Amino acid sequence: MKHFIALSFVFAIFASGCASTGGAPSESALNMVGAEYFTRYGLRQEKNRWKSTNYGRGVLVPINTKVRVDDITSSTIRLTIVASGEPLKLANIAKYTGGGVDILAERTLSSEPTDLAGLEFQNDIENGRLRMGMTKDEAILARGYPPAHRTHSTADDRWIYQQNRFVTQTVVFADGKLIAGRDIY
Repeated sequence: MKHFIALSFVFAIFASGCASTGGAPSESALNMVGAEYFTRYGLRQEKNRWKSTNYGRGVLVPINTKVRVDDITSSTIRLTIVASGEPLKLANIAKYTGGGVDILAERTLSSEPTDLAGLEFQNDIENGRLRMGMTKDEAILARGYPPAHRTHSTADDRWIYQQNRFVTQTVVFADGKLIAGRDIY
């Protein structure tokens, strides 16, 4: 009996961990289906697909692009870009988001557009470009979140983005400002 209780406890911990890193979408995420939102940062998509590895190549879907949520599963969010009618599939890979599709939805979609007025790097953010002097928040608005398997926390001063499967881009912050990174001016 003791072994059964201990095993049940271990299974409960394991199951709760699995749910937070790739389980079924929550009821609140499912309630997003049919509603319109705005992208929280620039997304680079290829063939109407964006992976949570957040590659630095592909066609830019700019911050504040209006989208409609068509479907949410345990690993994807299917959107339609309202202005063009184009489909866009967001593929969640828990290793890169650090969690399930709920985290992806929370990080990627907002019910209101992000106010960029007055930001020094507004044009760069709208065009998905990182620039020296950007704050961490501005870098996220421009490029999105770095994948969690290489950057464990955005509180760190060194982030590693994936340009593609084989090439990374390391960016460095000091005193809250972007100070170094390949191909960043």
